[in-house]
Amino acid sequence: MNKEIFAALEIADHEIRLIVCEFHNFKLNVLKVERVETDGVSNTTVVNEDAVISSIQKAVNNASKMLGADIKRVILLIPSYHMGRYSKRIIVNTNTGIIEKEDIQSALKTARFVDIPSDSEIVQMVPMRYIVNGYPSKRLPIEEKSDTLGVEVEILTADKEMVYQYVSLVEKAGIRVIDICLDSYALACEAALFGQAVGKYVLLLKLERQNTTLSLLANGKLINSTVVEGGYGEMLNALSESYDLPIDICNKLLLYNLEINPERQNTTPIYYWTVAGVPHTISEKEIADKAMPYLQRMVGKLKEISKDILSSEKIICVISGEGSEIQKINEYFSREFGIDCSVYTPETLGIRNGALAPLVGSVYAYYDQRGYSNQLLYSIDHADYLQDVEEEKPQPKKTNEEDTLSNRFKRIFAKN
Repeated sequence: MNKEIFAALEIADHEIRLIVCEFHNFKLNVLKVERVETDGVSNTTVVNEDAVISSIQKAVNNASKMLGADIKRVILLIPSYHMGRYSKRIIVNTNTGIIEKEDIQSALKTARFVDIPSDSEIVQMVPMRYIVNGYPSKRLPIEEKSDTLGVEVEILTADKEMVYQYVSLVEKAGIRVIDICLDSYALACEAALFGQAVGKYVLLLKLERQNTTLSLLANGKLINSTVVEGGYGEMLNALSESYDLPIDICNKLLLYNLEINPERQNTTPIYYWTVAGVPHTISEKEIADKAMPYLQRMVGKLKEISKDILSSEKIICVISGEGSEIQKINEYFSREFGIDCSVYTPETLGIRNGALAPLVGSVYAYYDQRGYSNQLLYSIDHADYLQDVEEEKPQPKKTNEEDTLSNRFKRIFAKN
């Protein structure tokens, strides 16, 4: 049986994120996580292709070394920049009177001929419902008897130039892209939000350093996504400039020591460092004093953009992304938005971080295609992987026959 190993990659606004995982008995096991810094991206715009390609190669090479086999293919996450959504109902005739995978594939191919803007590119085609003998169902109708098959398809698009550039960067790094997935759709998959978005609205926030993606889900579908410039990175910059600290240190201080509630802010130093022999300290209150004005401005901007949907009585908000790691940030959003806000963090071992949630969701989204796809492509060649594993297995030690455990017992009994 083939090892069902998949790798998913995201070109985030300040780093390359890569996860490698395996499905075993339909359960996802994470094998490796890589996060490599890059300064080649500004928001969703690539400003230095060489820097991005180098970081992709470093992430893939690091993971390949650990696995003992080359990662050759990845699922690529695409930012929901200029996202578009279109719905089509396609009806096809079955070849044999029995529904087969090829009939669903034929319907999806036909759905591709949708009229979309010239600056957009189709990223995903999701079968939402199947109509068999006049009855709609979400269940895959393989091997059911019917002369026709109806498929309701959701078509998701993104900015064409961005899509081609992102795919090109991965291929220039020597890696093949086997599928692409919108980050907002992938995040909703991982957080199981489509089921929650039935009978109510779900506002999904993917909070990153340079931007925030706002997505709206309703009726079990992704309705819209928009990328808003500005993220929690402004708070990082304020800390770094005020205290002359590296960004990675400021990131840890902010994510794990920002106390949002003024009544709980402690003045006791929580971090100590020296510069040219001179000691320096920083407290929770000092972190909050520098960061909170930027958080207030960011949340105010998101609130203004979302004011129409926030007025609905049936709405919840889910926060994820790297910025969701800020402790109790949902309390602040709940107070400002006036609705219930929660933080989503993956529960799978090895990826319990909001920044990695979309990557996991993209793997699930790709794996779900197995029901109507003839063959999914794995990220590692099965033969190469098995060969490397066999070569790395420790060889059994040759044991002298006179030294076996049974012979030792024989010698003991003989002496007695």
